[in-house]
Amino acid sequence: MIFKTEKFCLAILYGVFLASCASDSGVLNVGNNKYIITKQAATGFNASDMRPDLISRAAQHCQSTNKNFELIGVEQNSGPYIFGNFPKGQIEFWCR
Repeated sequence: MIFKTEKFCLAILYGVFLASCASDSGVLNVGNNKYIITKQAATGFNASDMRPDLISRAAQHCQSTNKNFELIGVEQNSGPYIFGNFPKGQIEFWCR
C-alpha cells in the first residue's frame, strides 16, 4: 500500500513540476498600441503549432479594447525539442 502511495505522490509532484515550467508572458504593451505575447511549453512532448493560439489571444485582446487586430509577425522555434529547447512562440501585433 505504501508503494502505491509513493508512486501517486511522485506522479503528482512530476505533474506540478511540468506545469510550473511552462511560461506565458500575457499581453505586453511595448508602446503605440503595439503588443507582444510569448509562450513556451513545459516539454517537447506536445510540439503543436502555437501560432493559432497566440493569434486568437491577440485578437481577443484587441477586441476587448474595441480595436482591430493587425498582425505584425509570428515566430516559433523549430525542433528538435530536447535538452531545454522546448516549443516557444511569439506574436507581435497592433490594436488599431
